[in-house]
Amino acid sequence: KTFREDPLGNFLMRFSTVFSDFTQAAWWFTLWNLMRGLLVGVLLGTITSAVFNSGLMAFIYATDLCIELFIQPQNDAYDCFTNQWQAITHFIQVSTLAAFMNGSVSPAFTEASNLVFSFVGFIPSMTAVFSSAFGLIFGLLGSFGPMILAGV
Repeated sequence: KTFREDPLGNFLMRFSTVFSDFTQAAWWFTLWNLMRGLLVGVLLGTITSAVFNSGLMAFIYATDLCIELFIQPQNDAYDCFTNQWQAITHFIQVSTLAAFMNGSVSPAFTEASNLVFSFVGFIPSMTAVFSSAFGLIFGLLGSFGPMILAGV
């Protein structure tokens, strides 16, 4: 089919690698990610009111959290879990910053919260690395363990 007959189909066929991680119904999620980044960059750079700016950031990340939790746009269950986990931690961090800008929480609480949730948000992305490393170690021990015990 020509581009005029099926513009969306031709677009998705041409750029399918960009959209391959998402369900067919959520093909737009890549565009949302790009728009969210653009919105955050523009808002951080142009809005000077700290309270208004942080409230908008919290709204953007709340929208992202709702999309991740209720639409679940990823094809892979592990990707879905890690993206939901990251959306939750990002929302908590941005909400904490918004509360700080509003004067609701102390600087020490904000700093500690962001430090903890930065670490907590990092954990799911490392599970695959750790499981591969442990599998490699146990595989090597299984292969070479008897030779080591025998003194070879």
